[in-house]
Amino acid sequence: MHFFIPPEIVVTVFSNLDWRTLVRCSVVCRFWRQLIRETLALQYKIELGANGVDDGPAGGLSVTERMRLLLERRRAWRALDFKRCVPMSTPGECHAYELVGGVFAKAMNPQGVMGLVSNPGSRHLSLIKLPSAGAEGESIVREDVGLLCRDFAMDPTQDLIALLEQPNSEAPSVSVHLRTISTNANHPLASAPVLKHSLKAPFEGAEMQICDDVVAIFIRILNVPRLLIWQWTTGKLLVHELNCLTCRFIDDFSLISNRAFMMTSRSPQGAIRVHTFWAPEFDDPINNGRGSSSKDWKVGCTALLFPALQPNNHYAELSSHTAPFTAHIPKGKPFAASEDARVHVMSVTTQPTQPPHSNSDSELGFPTVGHVASFIVVVRNRILLKYAERKCAMNTRGNTITEVPWEEWGPRNTRWLPERSTHAWLRYVHGARVVRALHSAWPSTRCRMQVLDFCVHPLRAGEDDRACEAADRAEPDVACAHRLVVGPSLIRDRAVFKGGGVESRLPYREATMKTEVGPYSGFMIDEERVIGLSAMAFANGDMKQVDVFTF
Repeated sequence: MHFFIPPEIVVTVFSNLDWRTLVRCSVVCRFWRQLIRETLALQYKIELGANGVDDGPAGGLSVTERMRLLLERRRAWRALDFKRCVPMSTPGECHAYELVGGVFAKAMNPQGVMGLVSNPGSRHLSLIKLPSAGAEGESIVREDVGLLCRDFAMDPTQDLIALLEQPNSEAPSVSVHLRTISTNANHPLASAPVLKHSLKAPFEGAEMQICDDVVAIFIRILNVPRLLIWQWTTGKLLVHELNCLTCRFIDDFSLISNRAFMMTSRSPQGAIRVHTFWAPEFDDPINNGRGSSSKDWKVGCTALLFPALQPNNHYAELSSHTAPFTAHIPKGKPFAASEDARVHVMSVTTQPTQPPHSNSDSELGFPTVGHVASFIVVVRNRILLKYAERKCAMNTRGNTITEVPWEEWGPRNTRWLPERSTHAWLRYVHGARVVRALHSAWPSTRCRMQVLDFCVHPLRAGEDDRACEAADRAEPDVACAHRLVVGPSLIRDRAVFKGGGVESRLPYREATMKTEVGPYSGFMIDEERVIGLSAMAFANGDMKQVDVFTF
């Protein structure tokens, strides 16, 4: 076919394909492979996908310059080759915090209140635009945002901050104020400046997320979870009810797109419950349905089951964390982390089930079967979206739950690490990267920085990784140690898991600093920097400053 079609036309057709299809096309024949390899724009598209990033606005940069920046950023992350460490002042206590789109925000407790009240709320807000390779940092301090704020979420690419007002115990409700980050004025795209929903009792705790046109809040009322999701531009409440029969076993929540979310459930069997909400008249529920009444919206659910446990064990904790969402690539940036590469990091704990009449049994000498076990489980967001879309296509009638066995979805799309999560701060995940602090023995607070990258494609992994590992062996004084894991791992524990263990195969790349830095209690991460934090999260003390490692 290629003998009769001019190469220019073939390249034009290829330019409309996604990067995975381009990779498949490159193995069809020699002519296609050579054409793709010699066309810089096609190579750039493949490199973007393989590195887990999306292309940003042109910004006057040529494809050649963007390719150079992309490859240099990849090299720097693999070597943890930071050019500088910039201290940024963050005085005062930390009541709530957020890191999104290169902006670190912190709410401070009222003077002398921390430690006396469990969650006093805050009127103070500090916003820090973090330094990067081409710019210095700058700060905005708002002494009074005009309300007592319990928590907040933001998206700098939409100039949006959502402030959750401290609830009134006499008239319990959820009130979310939609403001601009730049001026603290009501957001011009919000038809209603305040999203409000009445409750029967005051709520406890709150988790907030923004994804494109929705704001989600996960709360607990009398220890029962409740999820509220608004379309913030129209003010419509899209999701406000859950199946209460299993609600009390829900541990955590996260959006996975602007029309789907996940919840972790400990019972009757550990599972990730993928929910999709949509208006029935639309064929594409993940992205459409923006004009429908909230009464018409439906919620479908698929339960992705976790590995089965022995009869005397149960899942005691299934918490999850992922990076915040942004609607657009931050201004002035050539590229940003792709949603296709996003991962969720789960903290999983199993415990032996307490037998009936436990005191009598222990006195009679009956041993408890099983033991406490902790794991970190990394899950691809892409697999969650796959089942969300499948649920929409197959079940637009009724609200039945479709269960998917672990063997069908889990091994290829997860990696289990047999260790306990020790993260002192959130925002330790960005895109496909996870940053960790490897602390020395107590009482030292210095640590080594480690970054795990789960955007690895086994067919492409090779030359760069072998070169890094060879440098580690040849040069003992190299700054980082590297390890590439593409094979399966098996956690063997017959006392906990049925079948004797859990196999997982999600590949990852590991880079670990050989020298210690700090003292730090933990790290945060975003597209182009790592933030070192000395203070403990929500500790009763002055946060003082954060250190920003930039390339």
